Amino acid sequence: MLDCMLQWHCGRARLAVQLSPDELPNGRLGIMGPSGMGKSVFMQLLAGWQTPQQGRIQFGSQCWLDTERGINIPPHERPIGGVFQQPLLFPHLTVRDNVLFGQRRQATPTSLRLTLEEVSQGLEITHLLARWPRHLSGGEAQRVALGRALLSHPELLLLDEPLSAVDDALTRRILHWLEERLSQHPFPLLMVSHDQSELEQLQLPIVLLSAEGFQRLDNQP
Repeated sequence: MLDCMLQWHCGRARLAVQLSPDELPNGRLGIMGPSGMGKSVFMQLLAGWQTPQQGRIQFGSQCWLDTERGINIPPHERPIGGVFQQPLLFPHLTVRDNVLFGQRRQATPTSLRLTLEEVSQGLEITHLLARWPRHLSGGEAQRVALGRALLSHPELLLLDEPLSAVDDALTRRILHWLEERLSQHPFPLLMVSHDQSELEQLQLPIVLLSAEGFQRLDNQP
């Protein structure tokens, strides 16, 4: 479903990657690699937060980016639910309103559809709903950001180290809940993690991002 070719550079930093639908079983992929290789930049390029010097992004029948044709759909028009390394919660909204903010996007037949109750229970944030973001820990803020992404009717979920500040036991519970949701909904997902076990728990095929682009792990099918 996702077909992209991206070439980006900023100073000495460079990224050149290509993904075809054949490399994305069920539209899902886990991404690992050394720091500085461009994993977060790749996710931001897909989301539209950064623009490559050259490239294209085709998602199903939708063209999000084609530098040769001058096409660059803005982030808010791409049907993406994203969690990036900074939660970016709205400080003037409660946790409940931050999570529900994503529902402003109109659902489509292929959108992921979950309820506030499902997400709050699955992410274990029910007791946080009345709080303000300034009173949240880093791990709590990440879980709220993940809840907002899940409730935004996404057609593609982009997760960049979404639970890096959450303790191991809670991370395992959340990933187990998320894996159950994903098994019920055929749903595209790309996730960056430094922990291979997280990607394996979600049953994601794993690739390494290096200077040569994406390389599938030897033990992956």
